[in-house]
Amino acid sequence: MNSSWRRFKPPKFILPKSSRELINLLSQNAIYIIIIAGIIILGYFGYHYYLSHTEVVPKSGGTMIEGIAGQPEMINPILSQTNDVDRDLVQLLFSGLLTYDQDHNLVGDLADSWEISEDEKVYTVHLRDRLYWHDGDDLTADDVVLTFHLIQHEQYHGTLADNWRDVAVEKIDDHTIKFTLPEIFSPFLVNLTTGILPYHIFADADPAKIHEMEDYNSQPIGNGPYKISKIKVDMKDNIVPLN
Repeated sequence: MNSSWRRFKPPKFILPKSSRELINLLSQNAIYIIIIAGIIILGYFGYHYYLSHTEVVPKSGGTMIEGIAGQPEMINPILSQTNDVDRDLVQLLFSGLLTYDQDHNLVGDLADSWEISEDEKVYTVHLRDRLYWHDGDDLTADDVVLTFHLIQHEQYHGTLADNWRDVAVEKIDDHTIKFTLPEIFSPFLVNLTTGILPYHIFADADPAKIHEMEDYNSQPIGNGPYKISKIKVDMKDNIVPLN
């Protein structure tokens, strides 16, 4: 009986030599393998933690290049409406009391807040603190009032006069301006997106000759996110004849 059992007992399973050497190598270096695996796992979760707890923001400074058809003529927020190039530059160089966000909703720009009276004829606008012109002068309610009074002047040469006819513009204090309408005009807030001009430059200007102020209208002092460093005019003839 015992001899029969031994006769049919299956032989022992023996790993090939190469496999045994691999197992021995792994067992001898188990500590290093664990460390490496731990580093990989920590790196993976650390990377995903970093992505989920950080926000990509634009780097300060740099250069923006924009191609335009035509040339600037009057880089002035109250005179730029008839020239696409001027209008595009004004958007970069000047800020209005209000602006549009990415969803095309009106939001504060120079204005921190505003209230509308119950009869919807009086708009009171409050400026943000610490507003400055590109030359370092403070931006106050005087700048705002002057800008809209220039538009209202009978010798104003721009296209915005109809928007401001019979609107009373009053300074309450250095940070507050009141606009009083003769009648209800629901889209009035859109008019407050017009860029503001500096009082310290235009206080003594002749409203009839603002469009002739070539030094300012070509090298303006603004209050927006960008300012002009220099303007280079290329006078070379780049016209290519048609075949």
